[in-house]
Amino acid sequence: MPEPRFGDLVSRTTSRDTGAFRLGWQQADRFTSRMRLLIGALDAEAHVNAAEEALGFVSQDVWQDIRAWAVSLGRHDYGAIRDDAQQLAKAPRVG
Repeated sequence: MPEPRFGDLVSRTTSRDTGAFRLGWQQADRFTSRMRLLIGALDAEAHVNAAEEALGFVSQDVWQDIRAWAVSLGRHDYGAIRDDAQQLAKAPRVG
């Protein structure tokens, strides 16, 4: 699934009430594949260092969550983080 299609699918299939995805099994399979690729693109040492600079020690499971969170920020913020690891510290905070 191409990256633009991924972003479009997320925005069109997310419930406004619950935030849950409403996908058929084939779309869910493609979604999972694309999510893995997007998360993998944030696995450079510079990204890990930026996360640890901002948060301190980051375990493997927390690192997985941080990368998924970065993808969930949307195309613009994700792309900025992917292209410049230091943007990770500047990304919008939740809560």
